[in-house]
Amino acid sequence: MGCCQNLVKYSLFLTNFLVFVLGLVTLGFGIWVLVDKPGFLDLFDNAQSVLDQQGVDISGFDLGIYAGAPIILIVAGVITSIIAFLGCCGAIKENKCMLISYFVIILAVFIGCIVGAVLVYQGKFDEQIKTPLKDSIKYYKDDAKSGSKEDAYKQVWNTIQEELKCCGVSGVSDWAQAGANVGGAGWTV
Repeated sequence: MGCCQNLVKYSLFLTNFLVFVLGLVTLGFGIWVLVDKPGFLDLFDNAQSVLDQQGVDISGFDLGIYAGAPIILIVAGVITSIIAFLGCCGAIKENKCMLISYFVIILAVFIGCIVGAVLVYQGKFDEQIKTPLKDSIKYYKDDAKSGSKEDAYKQVWNTIQEELKCCGVSGVSDWAQAGANVGGAGWTV
């Protein structure tokens, strides 16, 4: 076997081994978020129940989408690990069947990514996420009465910003644009 063939063989093996390890890390992270970090996931369930109790219409915004993120990470980690394992074994054993299967799967994933990117950028995916969030900022009241609809928005926004360590949707200017009642007299965003 020539030098170039060995180089290609071990490069394919090493690359797939690294992807395999990263797939396992993604799988582990997804399991960790699902098992040990229920506070962040419960945030969305609590927010939805509080908003439902207050009679707030959230029909255009499904909070459950975000609660499924750890499951998506777990599935992506498993699929990535299996594909990379197929590439590792196919490369090291020089098994044509495994390598052809690996190539077909990688090609399908690549085509799927292109189709997904076109669908996301073709639609208004970004706006579908940001618009309801920006609309909800205007209901935020710093001096909201406990148990009111405004208090529900205040609690949800405070928790989201604390957990994500951010301010607003796109930035602090969202608060000024929405005209939210924050900070009291003399306070500016």
